[in-house]
Amino acid sequence: MFSHKRGGFTLVELLVVIAIIGVMVGLLLPAVQAAREAARRMSCSNNLKQISLGLQNYHDTHRAFTYGDESRSGGWGTNWRVRILPFMEQGALYDRWQFGPNCGWAGAAPLGQANRTAQIGFNPAWAVCPSSPLERFANARGEFGANQMLNFSYFGISGAENSPDGTWVSTKRNDGAVRGIFSADGMLPTNELIGMEKCTDGTSNTAIVAEISNFTFNPTRIVKADRRPGATWGWMMGTNNGNMRASVDAVASTTTIRYAPNSTSADLNGVTGGENERRNTPLSSAHPGGIQLALVDGSVRFISDSINMNILTFLCVRDDGRPITLE
Repeated sequence: MFSHKRGGFTLVELLVVIAIIGVMVGLLLPAVQAAREAARRMSCSNNLKQISLGLQNYHDTHRAFTYGDESRSGGWGTNWRVRILPFMEQGALYDRWQFGPNCGWAGAAPLGQANRTAQIGFNPAWAVCPSSPLERFANARGEFGANQMLNFSYFGISGAENSPDGTWVSTKRNDGAVRGIFSADGMLPTNELIGMEKCTDGTSNTAIVAEISNFTFNPTRIVKADRRPGATWGWMMGTNNGNMRASVDAVASTTTIRYAPNSTSADLNGVTGGENERRNTPLSSAHPGGIQLALVDGSVRFISDSINMNILTFLCVRDDGRPITLE
């Protein structure tokens, strides 16, 4: 009796198997990528919650939220990120911090340079969105040499431009053709301390910190650049003027809302100042379809790129009388 042994796969069968595997990979890969992005987005949300909690703890200790950007001693001061360090398990770094004239400018002697040295190695997970395509560290201006500084993903909300529908007009603002509009109607304005009692729209209806963690594209979406406030100056810089409502100076850790999230129109309106010295950099992220922001009460919301600008404006102003509730 003869036994017939089956040979190996034929070429056609092998090609069919390869094709099936290719189809399966093609179907699974987007799902895997989506799952990874969902995990990154959740991590980003947790970062914002931690930051918001740190701001709340600062408020509980000092009876007011910290300055957004500050310049109280002359020259470039520091910002809210530095002020909340003791409440973010970074007390050792804060204890080494030296406050005074130009303490936030990493290239200025003696205080700025001392603080630049003190912050070397500062790399907390809560400071950077894991979806951000930006380099985690960058040299802040050439004079800082190899002392790289962390690229913070999160910026304070100092306020907003007048509402597009004209129903709300800011009384705490400054128009600058060089660096754009500055508003002090938000929770983290420059050189001003805001207590909970001034958040009359409600802590669950008012934004305090949001993402600016992606490149900003020009209107053609061809040229991209890191146009975030203070990106070329370092995470610890604030501003260099004690009266922002009467000045044209830059801010480095906050933004005044003027454009939709991930907007490509930020180079418009005739603003001529340097790309990283503007006050109205749009909120941005690499999360598909929008950005995340933290409210004063510590909750985090996802904001669509297509959000109505009236709603975003009212959300970023603490006392406009139009509380916005987000689901």
